Amino acid sequence: MKSASQLVPGIDVVAEYGVDPTGRTDETERINRLIREAAPGSALSFPEGTFRVSGEIVVARGDITVAGSGPGTVFVADAAAETGIRIRGSDAGEIERVVLSQLTIEGQGLLEFGILLDGRTSDSWITGTNVRNCWHAGIRLWGGADQGRTVHDIRLVNNRIGVIRGSVPGQGIELMACRGITVTGSTIQTCTAAAIAVYGCQDSEVSRNYASVCGLGISVQVDGSGGLPSQPGAGDDWRFSRNLDIRDNELQHCGRSFDVREGTDGVSVTGNRVTLDINAASALKLYKAESGAFEGWPIKNFVFESNTITVEHVAPH
Repeated sequence: MKSASQLVPGIDVVAEYGVDPTGRTDETERINRLIREAAPGSALSFPEGTFRVSGEIVVARGDITVAGSGPGTVFVADAAAETGIRIRGSDAGEIERVVLSQLTIEGQGLLEFGILLDGRTSDSWITGTNVRNCWHAGIRLWGGADQGRTVHDIRLVNNRIGVIRGSVPGQGIELMACRGITVTGSTIQTCTAAAIAVYGCQDSEVSRNYASVCGLGISVQVDGSGGLPSQPGAGDDWRFSRNLDIRDNELQHCGRSFDVREGTDGVSVTGNRVTLDINAASALKLYKAESGAFEGWPIKNFVFESNTITVEHVAPH
């Protein structure tokens, strides 16, 4: 067996490092060690198979790729955990050039998040992943701990997310306190709440995604992490959802297609295609509270144009 420091791009971790692809062995510790010890620029390549994990797979360093071979590369959770794969820098500094691609995370209802990127990460990709059966969100980006400064320039491309069901809240993709994010080409189905939730995300694009049978299609509002002041102060700019290009998405059979609320500025919703059931709430809800915690947070510079809305008189089976 080679040591992890000898990894080069494309090395098969099953053939070269003995990782078990049958699901019989808990591989959490071994996979985490390979990630920690791999040389810069390495790729951990997982062939088709079932890889059983009982805790978080943690990517806490940059310049690394963790890649499967497509939907048949399955990481299966067999114990409750906050997340399947966690990407995060440290107090020592940001990490960058992390690529996570072409693998499936099967949460089995045990994981809060399938993939969690929760701080101090930039210039990274999550692409071609398939996340199923988590209870909070399939993929979450969250920079609230650093007031939105350290999660930026992340691309979520061609991911598939399904069956995200939970009471808090059951969403496909969450973008919270981050900037420079691209979400495109993803398919999101069967979520209790929003297919894509945007809370305190800035200078970002949500385009050419497909969502169906979700409580909401795309939801946009202020980030209330850590308690929301009654009105924005000098240090609260990071909480705004600002300069968002939401375009060319297709939303089918969601309870409401677009939900835009307080703490938004420069949100553009254009060229989207919406199919509503006859009993759906609405294509758009634009809501500003007159009292309570959100009353001091404005909605500004909102654009809703060139969207196609179709109402079907028969609910889908």
